[in-house]
Amino acid sequence: MADRLNPGESLVEGVSITSQDGRFTLIMQGDGNLVLYGPGGRYRWDTGTNGRTVAQAIMQGDGNFVMYGPGGEYIWDSGTDGHPGAWLIVQNDGNLVVYGPDGSPLWATNTHIVRRMVSGFLPSTSGLHFDNIFQQGVPLLTINIFGAQIPIGDAANGLCGGMVFTVRDYFEAGSPPPPDITAPSSGTLFDYLVRRLFDSFNLPFGPTRYMGLMNPALPDHETDFSRIGLAPHGRAWVMINEEWPRIRADLDSNRLSPLGLVTIKSLDPFQMGNNHQVLAYGYELDLTDLVIWVYDPNFPDNNNITISLSIADPQHTTPVAYSGTLLGDHVIWCFFRPDYIFSFPPGVATGSQWSDWESLGGVLSSGPDVSSWASGRLDVFVRGTDNALWHKWYDGNWSGWESLGGVLTSDPAVVSWGDGRIDVFVRGTDNALWHKWYG
Repeated sequence: MADRLNPGESLVEGVSITSQDGRFTLIMQGDGNLVLYGPGGRYRWDTGTNGRTVAQAIMQGDGNFVMYGPGGEYIWDSGTDGHPGAWLIVQNDGNLVVYGPDGSPLWATNTHIVRRMVSGFLPSTSGLHFDNIFQQGVPLLTINIFGAQIPIGDAANGLCGGMVFTVRDYFEAGSPPPPDITAPSSGTLFDYLVRRLFDSFNLPFGPTRYMGLMNPALPDHETDFSRIGLAPHGRAWVMINEEWPRIRADLDSNRLSPLGLVTIKSLDPFQMGNNHQVLAYGYELDLTDLVIWVYDPNFPDNNNITISLSIADPQHTTPVAYSGTLLGDHVIWCFFRPDYIFSFPPGVATGSQWSDWESLGGVLSSGPDVSSWASGRLDVFVRGTDNALWHKWYDGNWSGWESLGGVLTSDPAVVSWGDGRIDVFVRGTDNALWHKWYG
């Protein structure tokens, strides 16, 4: 099965070329249109030449891909002449490309599937390995919503936001998550999950974000008033035009991205716990069809939980499919990206750590003294076995040892009182104070 046209090769009516993975096909149709199709026969691109009589589409030796009618009548071309040896290929990513002989792209349909995954992350290896089911009756916290003290609930209702933030914390710290396969009911990890749950609400204004998107009066689509800025945008607009670009920016930068899923429409703030939080770690964008891969605390170690939607039309109601299960109305009405700030999770050092010991060589007969006369500069002075003063310095790399001479009967004492200046003091064999300086 050919996936390309080399110089001099052509397509005639009914003949096609197909990507190596078999998902994308370019065919010269009988109606005169050259069309690129994707999986399931989905249209991706065409030359717009339907209704024309086409004899062939040929990859010419001059580098141009051209469609001709009977008698050599010109119909369409890629505009890539002047590049002898160029060739055409249907790629596995859904893009149709003309490449020059040096491998540089000259023309493309720009129909490629964009796929990004945060490197090194999978729920099965980097997610928490226990389910979002905790011991009943363990008390959590309350949050103030419009003057009402709303309990987040007890832990039996889940700690999804805390689990999501904790997973990102461990991943950004470069540390694997705890190996526990049973959810804790107390202790350091449990306390941390509760604190990060509280953090995930982005207090004090975060709950109003949920309540605004939960409001049954908010339409799922745009209205005449929202289009002119006199009413809030609908949920589809929020997801596609406001929140998805923020999530994509995270993933394109190889960063995990938390998602708040609005799964219920209600004015009752006590229903806010029916919403959910997940952690996005990758996406695939096929034209306007979007799939987002997420870590879902309700499905530990599952690498196949996805959110799917079309981003083609934010003006109209946009259904969102989810491969997991949800509370509330059992659908995703909207999603948004909560703000995240890193926190050191349990068991991870909270700052710089001591290195291992490294030998700097030499044979000392005294203790060292050290001075620094500039940022990034260290000077070390010792007495050697020959009783001379020896010197070693660091300015990005360690130097070798150098002898500064003298006959010492004491350890050296060193000070720097200015940039580029060092003063060394020692006791000599006559018991007098001796001085040597640099600068």
